[in-house]
Amino acid sequence: MAFTKDTVVVTGFGPFKNYKINASWEAVKLLPSMNIEEEFGIKLIIHEIPVTYGYVTENVPVLWRVHNPMLVVHVGVSGLATGLTLEQEAHKSGYCKTDVEGKLPPRNEVGSGKAEVIRPLFDVEDVCKEVDNTEIGIPTFCSSNAGRYLCEFTYFTSLNIDNLRTIFIHVPELNNPFSAADLAKGIKAILRILIKKLRAQSSDDYLNNEVCSVQIK
Repeated sequence: MAFTKDTVVVTGFGPFKNYKINASWEAVKLLPSMNIEEEFGIKLIIHEIPVTYGYVTENVPVLWRVHNPMLVVHVGVSGLATGLTLEQEAHKSGYCKTDVEGKLPPRNEVGSGKAEVIRPLFDVEDVCKEVDNTEIGIPTFCSSNAGRYLCEFTYFTSLNIDNLRTIFIHVPELNNPFSAADLAKGIKAILRILIKKLRAQSSDDYLNNEVCSVQIK
């Protein structure tokens, strides 16, 4: 899949259940004011996702088609999170919790994709370690349980499109104990690391292709 190297899409979720203000979107919407485009040399796109299966099914693939991004980062809130939590996998089926419209996806599963579980191609644990080394003041964890709700449903949808350039981050509830600004700072640190890794991978692929071309000649 061709991609535009300078575009990064970051999403957060809208209100649902007891989360009248969703920490994920509160953090994500601060990113444009954090000099990210200038520092990282990217075009930053942020997008709020309503907590409905139908919206995710129809619109997440559109985000990929329209922006053709080098990286998509989905951010959601979790009452279990005590820091930045990077999810290591997503499942196709098992979505039995109704969305904000009281609906479930057909057959309780993501409509696209054949695999039951999809994981990112990059080393999520390595990313966690690198983030911890930045001393941002927020602990970073890896998880293999994204919750089987809209967060995981969205993650699977994007991983099925491109699992080299997709990650999901769960953040804690606001002020428990981190503010939206704290969480945004943490997301920015993750973006920095992932963008660096993807650019290095792209450079390696280019050099390998150049070597192959020379050998063929």
